[in-house]
Amino acid sequence: MPAGSHVDSTRIARLGMNHMTGRSRHRGFGHIRKLPSGRYQASYVGHDDARHTAPETFTARIDAEAWLAAEHKRSEDPENWQAPRARIEAARKAAEAAQLPTYADYAQRYLAERKVKGRALAPSTVDGYRRMLANYINPTFGDIPLDEITPAMVNQWYDRLPADKERTRREAYTLARAVMTVATGAHGPLVGQVNPFAIRGGGSGTSPKREQIATAKEIEVILDHIRPEWQAMVLLALWCGMRYGELTELRRSDVDLDKRVIKIRRAVARAGPGKKIVKGPKSASGVRDQRIPAHIVPAIRKHLRTYVTGRDGLLFPGAHGQHLHPARFQGKHTHRGWYGARKAAGRDDLRFHDLRATGATLLAQQGANIGEIQAFLGDSTPTAALRYVRAGQSRMDQLTDRLSSLAERGGW
Repeated sequence: MPAGSHVDSTRIARLGMNHMTGRSRHRGFGHIRKLPSGRYQASYVGHDDARHTAPETFTARIDAEAWLAAEHKRSEDPENWQAPRARIEAARKAAEAAQLPTYADYAQRYLAERKVKGRALAPSTVDGYRRMLANYINPTFGDIPLDEITPAMVNQWYDRLPADKERTRREAYTLARAVMTVATGAHGPLVGQVNPFAIRGGGSGTSPKREQIATAKEIEVILDHIRPEWQAMVLLALWCGMRYGELTELRRSDVDLDKRVIKIRRAVARAGPGKKIVKGPKSASGVRDQRIPAHIVPAIRKHLRTYVTGRDGLLFPGAHGQHLHPARFQGKHTHRGWYGARKAAGRDDLRFHDLRATGATLLAQQGANIGEIQAFLGDSTPTAALRYVRAGQSRMDQLTDRLSSLAERGGW
């Protein structure tokens, strides 16, 4: 037997030894220890006779076992074996040398090149994605080369997302996975590799359905308490189904009170702190000639005479004649803004956008079909329009009372 055979066999045998005590479990290779936090720590003795722990702990024991299995396979080749952390560092340097992008760098490229139906992402959408990356994704993955992101890392990151924010969890996972889907696709730097974002159901689920609509009495109180120059905003959002961005770009030349029509052609979108752009409405269907109900024409006429200057003057200008900033309208620092008005009505849960839903619901209760509601809202699909039709409690009470009457009469 060669002189080194005994040493090598002893070393290899030690790779399977478990020297740890406490809450660990003996196994053939390495060991797994359950920490007081409930997470699992995996380690093993390497060919250098030192114990090496995984660079991260694991939520599930099966993830720790998977890491050990991969290390065991690597240990079968002693000549090329490297300690885990040294291997990761070497891979990082190799990635830099090969100019393999980090996740953060590639995500920026993804946002710049991403297209939906042949069109680049809207600036407001890009801004939202950048905030999601900055707040929830890049703190974990931003500095890691794409090929060093593992399913175990993804599982740990996902478990740390705020449990009480289902929508945030869903949208953060969906975006993070989308970036890696492109990276591992036919034209990506990791072509043919498996996307590590593979959590079943990670991007699925729905947000709780909003049922909030305003009553006539609540609207009356809101109009009494909001600043006079914004009363018409409330009326147009409610009775014409207009979005906030459409209202704040609305100009005198867009309004024809004789024909009772508002030409909706543009909207304001926020594209980061202090930045805004004027663009088309949210969808192609958002470009529309909106009918003005007769009962609000006098209020709109009065608003035009009192607060609007020039043919192209904004109907609802902000400070210094610029577009009205949402924070100013909401009035976080004054009781005459939207927040103060809804509070006076006892409706702290009511969003300005819920006025659109209230108008659509009232329209449906008057017998409008889904196509008419879709046109009223300027939505691109019937599904989108239906999200805004909500069952008012008083209306539901009337309908169920009618069912009772039908049952009592019989013959149905």
